[in-house]
Amino acid sequence: MGFQTIGEIARTSVGALEEALGQAGRDLWELASGRDDRPVEPEQEAKSIGAEHTFAEDTAIARFCGEHSFSLRIGSGTVCEATNSWPAG
Repeated sequence: MGFQTIGEIARTSVGALEEALGQAGRDLWELASGRDDRPVEPEQEAKSIGAEHTFAEDTAIARFCGEHSFSLRIGSGTVCEATNSWPAG
């Protein structure tokens, strides 16, 4: 059938795939279309955790982040790193 991408498989009719590949064609189409009820089984433990909060309006972000990142580090008992991801202004 000459597919180059998963998207091409997803855009193909399920009937055409079933005709060419049988049940495997339907299975392939469902996976390519994002339909997969199998539980996720991670192969390794998570390396980090994260949290975020979106405010309704701009805040004095530098002071706020400094204060709250310290309390998060103390409260969790783990090492963490605060990063600035906003543009300099």
